[in-house]
Amino acid sequence: AHEAWAMVETIAFISKTQRRSVVCAISQPSWAMIDMFDYLVVLGAGKVIYSGKPDALSTFYERCGASLSKEYMNEHAVDSALNTLDANEHAPTMWAAKWELFAKVDSSPNIPTNYACADSD
Repeated sequence: AHEAWAMVETIAFISKTQRRSVVCAISQPSWAMIDMFDYLVVLGAGKVIYSGKPDALSTFYERCGASLSKEYMNEHAVDSALNTLDANEHAPTMWAAKWELFAKVDSSPNIPTNYACADSD
């Protein structure tokens, strides 16, 4: 874990100081690690589940019907997102459909305050 943290810190430093875009694939990262990035893409079964600012992830999930307790809001939003994808075999497809609906409503990475997901079923 320490080596992964050091690597992400180095990548973030290089990205910011040399103004480079960096794409990283990280399996089950901590929130502190994700918080070092400007942009987050969550994939499930090869589909985009979320794409935007890391601190808006919990808002997206809440407005789309995931019950995230207050202690999970930001610090554990990534864990909660991954848990919702593991709920059943159809979960990634369902969340991808919710993301597609959201992306049609708002093309920016910020979630509007009045946004609520419609059921995709």
